[in-house]
Amino acid sequence: MRARLIAVLVASVVASGCYAPNPPSGAYECASDGACPTSQSCVCGMCVRNPKDAVCNLKIETSSASLSVVEHQAFPITVTALYDKSDPASVALGYEGTVSLSFELVDGSKWADVTPATLKLQNGTATTMVSLNRETAPPQTPHLVGRLQSQRFPSSAVVVTAPPLVRDITPIVAPLTLFQKFGWVQYLVAFPSLRRDADRYRMYFSGIDSQSALSLGVATSTDGKTFTPTAAPILVGVPKPAMKTDPPLKALAAPQSYEVDGVTQLVFSESVELTTESNGIVIKRSTSTDGLTAFSTPVPLITCADGPDFCRGRASFGTVIQDPDNADGRLMYFVGQSTGLNIAAIGLARSLDGGKTFVVEPSPVLNGDLGGEAVLASPQVVVEGSVYKMWYSFVRARDFGTQCNLAVGYATSNDGVYWVRSPSNSPMATIEGASGGGWDSTNTAFYVSSVLPAVTGQGYELYYTAAKQDFFLGCVPNGVGRATRP
Repeated sequence: MRARLIAVLVASVVASGCYAPNPPSGAYECASDGACPTSQSCVCGMCVRNPKDAVCNLKIETSSASLSVVEHQAFPITVTALYDKSDPASVALGYEGTVSLSFELVDGSKWADVTPATLKLQNGTATTMVSLNRETAPPQTPHLVGRLQSQRFPSSAVVVTAPPLVRDITPIVAPLTLFQKFGWVQYLVAFPSLRRDADRYRMYFSGIDSQSALSLGVATSTDGKTFTPTAAPILVGVPKPAMKTDPPLKALAAPQSYEVDGVTQLVFSESVELTTESNGIVIKRSTSTDGLTAFSTPVPLITCADGPDFCRGRASFGTVIQDPDNADGRLMYFVGQSTGLNIAAIGLARSLDGGKTFVVEPSPVLNGDLGGEAVLASPQVVVEGSVYKMWYSFVRARDFGTQCNLAVGYATSNDGVYWVRSPSNSPMATIEGASGGGWDSTNTAFYVSSVLPAVTGQGYELYYTAAKQDFFLGCVPNGVGRATRP
């Protein structure tokens, strides 16, 4: 009975094509002792019938010896299988296998995704267009790598740069004037956070109403460019007190939204005037079943009151994304500031319950420093394949407290924890095009507020608050804009 069962199993395997008694040349790696199937021999770690079928080297050629491209820019490569390691003309014409492609550091660790990730060779060679989705940053020198079974064959180095942000010539929300308001907002609109549903956009934002309170509102749009606000704020702040007996100031800012079980979760920064010299800022959460009306009473989400030192003074600018490694997990990136210090860093908090509660990691993932990017603000993170991408705003140490100059920063990561700043951060003091005329040509500061994948599926839309220096009021928000990059 057992013999019959085995015979049936063997027959079924053969019938399904999973068993090949006469495997093609090059289909298997040699065994540890060099053994191969009958009629094949081990050459360069491959079992082949003819030594010229073996792949002893993969030659990966790009359009130039030193190639520089931008993220997502397609470029041609030619992959050739060689049966002689030292002879570039020894093409393994009999090889018809598939090569996997990766973009790796010298130690073999993955740096970025390659599209396409595999390449089928015919007559030992193939040519195709590929693209990479992460910028390189010295001293890292990643290479395009062809992998064949357990063998690794690197190309020459490829330099990848970040494409510039190019702004729209017209604003999403124009600077407000005495004669031009935005629904209930009287004085300014700032920190727009967008989400795209099936047939419309929603934009959550901060605005100052007729009572001089910084409150939160929502507006809708069908094209992501022209928005109509609801008639009233969704959460109302408290204006600066006129007398000591009045309630302390409560300013609501930097809203961001995400979903938990079909319910909209709105996180935002709440600043409460504790003394005449300092404010306490915490991140709170409010919920709504439709994301437009009836938001619940806010509750604290992250205070850092008893948390890590880097955010003991203030926690603000929280933004939440899905954890790629956990269906029930959420990651919150936020800004933390130590008590008494003018340095702000970007921290990470994790949730295991879908984003209802968060635990702050003990150290920041991106630090501010007095030698360069002194104050970091408004991190916006997206995950593209295996690459995390973060846009944020920063103030250089030389500008802190003296100028209205907020730059756009960019950083990338493979794990969401260890981030590499873009080499292009230094000249990115403005979004490209902002100084060439148009609605925001006089603005010198840009708060990154929201990043969405482009509708086309390629590239990103970045929404920002523009600001400019006012002699009396300081650095004042001055309209909402949109920029794009491939």
